Amino acid sequence: MELVTGKLDQPLGVRVSDSCITHSMFANDTFVCAESKTALKQLVKTFCKELSKAGMSLNPAKCRTLAIVINGKTKSWFCSPQPHLNIDGALVPGMTVEETYRYLGLQVGTDYVSHKSVPAELESKLTKLLGSALNPQQKMHGLRTVVVPGLYHELSLEVWRETFLRSIDRQIRAFARRAVHLPKDTPVGFFHTATGLEGLGIPSIHTQTLFLRQKRLESLRASEDPVIRELLNASLIKGEMAKVNEKTTQIRERCAENTYSTAKKMYMAETLYESVDRRGLQHVLQSPSTNNWVRDRESRFTGKEYVSAIKVRGNLLASYERPARGRKTDNKCRLYHVMGTLDHLLQVCPRVHGLRIQRHNEICQSLGKALQKLGWNVFYEPHMKSGTSFVKPDLVCLSKEECRMVIIDPIVAVDNANLNDVAEGKVTKYSTPCQNYMHKAMAGNLSPSTRLRSNQTS
Repeated sequence: MELVTGKLDQPLGVRVSDSCITHSMFANDTFVCAESKTALKQLVKTFCKELSKAGMSLNPAKCRTLAIVINGKTKSWFCSPQPHLNIDGALVPGMTVEETYRYLGLQVGTDYVSHKSVPAELESKLTKLLGSALNPQQKMHGLRTVVVPGLYHELSLEVWRETFLRSIDRQIRAFARRAVHLPKDTPVGFFHTATGLEGLGIPSIHTQTLFLRQKRLESLRASEDPVIRELLNASLIKGEMAKVNEKTTQIRERCAENTYSTAKKMYMAETLYESVDRRGLQHVLQSPSTNNWVRDRESRFTGKEYVSAIKVRGNLLASYERPARGRKTDNKCRLYHVMGTLDHLLQVCPRVHGLRIQRHNEICQSLGKALQKLGWNVFYEPHMKSGTSFVKPDLVCLSKEECRMVIIDPIVAVDNANLNDVAEGKVTKYSTPCQNYMHKAMAGNLSPSTRLRSNQTS
């Protein structure tokens, strides 16, 4: 194709400063441009002649012409839809001012790119995904990895109003609410924060488009093509670059991050952590592996279990306090007479004390069974002497082959607890008693227990 386009007469093209543009080509998608209809006919004639030498030809039915006629006296322009180009005896259809033509995946017209098709196409994809036989985690995976990334190409190549980009984000969030059965007052940050930072990991179109557009403009700035460098000096492009840089700088300054990838992640996370209910989530980076299940489309969760887990993660389950916001209704726990938040219900309320014990026991049993399958000897709640008293960790795991002992004492902490402080407290508590216990265990003086006691607490 470079041999074919190399024969086009440069002076017939559109003049940009000291250069002339006759064509633009990407793979087999090519457009030819000129400043007059006569010059365009000559360029297309040469183009078809060179194509025939390579055994190729144009299909007039798949081609279009866009003729913009300028009236210097009235300082106006209009789009002429009259066909004026002939290819192998067939007229090429002309485009009106409202028509578009799909080029490189974009609907191109007099306004460069038409935005009318974006919401409609997105709604069609979301409707099909929502009505599919997939479970909720698979639908969310499809949204994150297929539907949303499919918008990047089109949205990052044109200047869009912020209101339009935010409307696309609202459309995506509406789908997520229906797919995972979330309440209407779910915080915006919870949808767009990365899964590793306690969100759902749905990319924000508004933020993503800004950074992608900045990245494209910066790559153009590094180009050595004289035409591209000349176009970058145009006032319109300079203004757009300044606007994009200003907005991305504001995002970086807000989350105190300089790198593109980190700022993009932390922007929504900071918004999420500013809310009262989710302030405790800022410690989630201390345990990154606990977030893997959110993105796992092949997890062992049923759809109902996944939805319930997401609601617990986002503090979205029903409680006395939640529906009372903004209303003069009682938000106190009926038994304990304190604010009936989800944190109180899960960690403090006496009515669910038995369930808290069961939750803790099931965690310990699951860990113990998994370690036994790996060949470890597991001791449940052994008494370890500590001075004049004793300590009782949940699990003591012994590997005689490796001459190693591991103490596991799970705790379900409140959401505002610093997990590092909790872990250090456990280390301090068990560091001395475990030495004596290890000598006894290695000598074979202990036998593994198979039952958790019913009086343990979390």
